[in-house]
Amino acid sequence: MNTVLQERPEHVRAIELLAQESHVPIDVVRPLYKAEWAKLAMGARITAYISVLTMRNVRRMLRQMGYMPGSSTL
Repeated sequence: MNTVLQERPEHVRAIELLAQESHVPIDVVRPLYKAEWAKLAMGARITAYISVLTMRNVRRMLRQMGYMPGSSTL
């Protein structure tokens, strides 16, 4: 299985959405998304939900970096 992220429309839209939600430049979001997608795809047998999981994880990363609402820790 090829684990290299292709710039397919669904990935471009996901990256744009994450950038818009977090008010962070696409150039900041893209490498986070690509790295997380590659990490999840590497051992995946079922690939249908990799993009969904990638978006969730990148949102969490951006929150931890203080970019998204809800970034305060309890």
